[in-house]
Amino acid sequence: MTTLKEFPFCKYYKNGTIEIFGNESGSPQVTAVCPAPDINTKNGEERQKRHDEACAGVTLQGYLITSKRLIHNQAFDKRGQKTTLQVQYRPCKNKDEIQMVHSEIMKIIKAAI
Repeated sequence: MTTLKEFPFCKYYKNGTIEIFGNESGSPQVTAVCPAPDINTKNGEERQKRHDEACAGVTLQGYLITSKRLIHNQAFDKRGQKTTLQVQYRPCKNKDEIQMVHSEIMKIIKAAI
């Protein structure tokens, strides 16, 4: 099969097949942030859209998102404001997690069509 797109934990083939990989240790675990401060974001809906797109990008690479939460960004946020999404993700550890990621990938693909 000819590969259309390849990531460390996921491959997309030209025939429409998706192959998702994992490992028993679930490593590496990654913590990433997606800032969406008021100065670059018109409203809460646009901020949520940016956060959703960031999470979709992680999922499309075959990773399992284990945690999402809004955090205070000292560089941009006013007191009490939380506009930055902190996401923790890792490779899948077992078949059930791979099936969860596959299901999320299919939802993202269907929403894009």
